[in-house]
Amino acid sequence: MDTKSDILYLCNAQGEVLSVQLPIQVWTQIEAKVMPLVREALGKSAEPEEESLPPEPMTDWQTLVEYWDFKYPVNTEVHCDVCASSTEDWIKDEPRKFWLRACNLGGLLRYRCLNCQAMITKRLYKDKIKFEAKPEQEKDPLLNAVYGSGSTRK
Repeated sequence: MDTKSDILYLCNAQGEVLSVQLPIQVWTQIEAKVMPLVREALGKSAEPEEESLPPEPMTDWQTLVEYWDFKYPVNTEVHCDVCASSTEDWIKDEPRKFWLRACNLGGLLRYRCLNCQAMITKRLYKDKIKFEAKPEQEKDPLLNAVYGSGSTRK
């Protein structure tokens, strides 16, 4: 990659730089790492306010703990492979690093990383635990389905 030709500086008529364009191959490699900095630079909070987050399903968590039948003790560890944030006990963190989004009796837990907004999936199996982290993705309004009020068939 030739840095001078692959990074485009978009300028106005006066020659002032308005924006920078990167090749998609570069952006996909750095997006998760730089998005918190981009949000901060744009004046947007890197982590959502707790008031804007939905309530955590703590009753579901308590049910899972009550019926725990895995071969290991209750595990409250969570880590994010996107930004390397981690905790030994997500419940006791102050301030919170991870927000529980979903939990079920089968051992499937979903967390939101409050540092980078990645979605973390924690799967509890009888003899092991598996983590998966996906970076936050902006919704594309062109991909959202919009349905009319009536049929267009004649």
